Amino acid sequence: MTEAEYSALKKVADQELDKAYIPYSHFAVAAALLSADDRIFPGCNIENAAFGSTMCAERTAIFFSCCRWLSPVQSSGYFRANRRRNCSLWGMPSGDGGMVR
Repeated sequence: MTEAEYSALKKVADQELDKAYIPYSHFAVAAALLSADDRIFPGCNIENAAFGSTMCAERTAIFFSCCRWLSPVQSSGYFRANRRRNCSLWGMPSGDGGMVR
């Protein structure tokens, strides 16, 4: 991944953080997936009271890319961003969730 691609993914992921639906954890996560033909697909986490129905940012980006007729295996990289609302610690590092490992 080039530095320009990395910067573009980071910018899209950072913008996507505000779209996260996080009424329970207040922990926004966003992802940006880069396709092999240089298209960027954003995603954010969407929480649900039924925990198993919660969608992580990475899966949301993958599903969005599939809706646009792109196979997820054609991706060439992705960027992940996160932050906790109402907290002084922004951009805290965290690992991927179990579904996307």
